[in-house]
Amino acid sequence: MRKLLFVNCLALFILAHHKRCYPKTKQKHCLYLTVTDRNYTPIRDNFLFKRYFSFFPLLGILILLAIGCDTAPGVNNYMDAEPYVSNFEITPNKVEFDPLMDGQKDTTLAFSLRVNAYDLDDNTSPKYYVFANDEDEPRYLGEFDLLENSTNTYKTTVNIFTTTYTYIKYRILITPGDIETSGGNYIQSVITQIGLPVNAPEIIETNAPITVTIPTDDEVKQVYFTAKVIDADGQSNIENVYLNFRNADGSLLSSQPFVMLDDGKINVSGDQTAGDSVYTKALSVDKSNSPNSRTALYWAIDKTGLSSDTLEVPFNIVN
Repeated sequence: MRKLLFVNCLALFILAHHKRCYPKTKQKHCLYLTVTDRNYTPIRDNFLFKRYFSFFPLLGILILLAIGCDTAPGVNNYMDAEPYVSNFEITPNKVEFDPLMDGQKDTTLAFSLRVNAYDLDDNTSPKYYVFANDEDEPRYLGEFDLLENSTNTYKTTVNIFTTTYTYIKYRILITPGDIETSGGNYIQSVITQIGLPVNAPEIIETNAPITVTIPTDDEVKQVYFTAKVIDADGQSNIENVYLNFRNADGSLLSSQPFVMLDDGKINVSGDQTAGDSVYTKALSVDKSNSPNSRTALYWAIDKTGLSSDTLEVPFNIVN
């Protein structure tokens, strides 16, 4: 198709070049076979060679380009990277449990998956991979089945074993082939399972200095506050862990509590190890601080809204 278009353009170029260089008007010192007012056929020595001599080199270059270029320059459409999948559908797209009808129990979720796939290799089908929360390895994987009387629509059912009191985010990845060879061609969707509120988070340990001395020079002291938090319904059910301070007059230091993190980013949050259930907040004390006696307040909430007890620990800044 591209070569045909190129040839058409080449023909138009030749025609335009011919008309531009050799208009059909009378010229002096020419001998004519036939003569009319505006139309004639000139005869000259070697007229064909002289007429087109300047065009032959350009014509040769264009022909070489036509032979050498199978595709036009530029970025190809991403859909050219075949095989590929599209139009992914999943049912249900959210999971919630009823406290009265479901209660606390083990259960099985059935997800119906449907996808279109094109230009697959012979005897192959699209693949699915189901990841839970931030896990790197899929909990479930398998292949789709081609729908009857269809050439490119595939469907399957995935059964997931879980509990009604667990909060989980499922990431479902669809590829036209094995995940290692899909070349980044995939579709994914995230399904949220909201567990029933059963157990609130529990803070089992806190750690921070009770007294900090205000520096007298330009030193800036980093003070680390940590809390170890567990949730009987699963650590993924913890939404946030908070820290605030109550002043001696009963008011709070901050209108919004500080968020403690378990991300292992020691240079940002101050947390040393990610995923060890120890949440950290780093605060600074320098010579601009004033002496005071406060109480550090620690608490945690889960994704269902249940809150732990609030732990209170003295925290004093002194000269």
